[in-house]
Amino acid sequence: MGRGGFESPREGIGSLKEFIKENALRINSITDPDVLNKFCEKVRRFAKWDKANYRQIRNIYNAIKSINSIEELIKLRPILAYIGARNDIRNLTDFLEDLIRAIRNNKELMSFKKFMEMFICYKRVERN
Repeated sequence: MGRGGFESPREGIGSLKEFIKENALRINSITDPDVLNKFCEKVRRFAKWDKANYRQIRNIYNAIKSINSIEELIKLRPILAYIGARNDIRNLTDFLEDLIRAIRNNKELMSFKKFMEMFICYKRVERN
């Protein structure tokens, strides 16, 4: 196994992030248990790989969980950029900004918030 418990060298961080991007905004509408389990495992691997610490992610999650509209979430993008630059976690904050840019409706917003909840939970479990 490679870094972060990847099953093969071919499954690097790029493919992991792509899988998450493809599914994070539709997680609340996925009904196939195999797909949900695979998604959870990918989020867990991403949490283990990402170098942001739990407190940094908790601060981001706290800001996101109170948001009730897409417009409010979009207005959070500059704050994410600042947090990423200040704490040297731009890999994560840029990824989150990409997801935010893709959100088009409230169902996707709720799925994004669920993804963030999953991510923070796994970050807590996977921290050293």
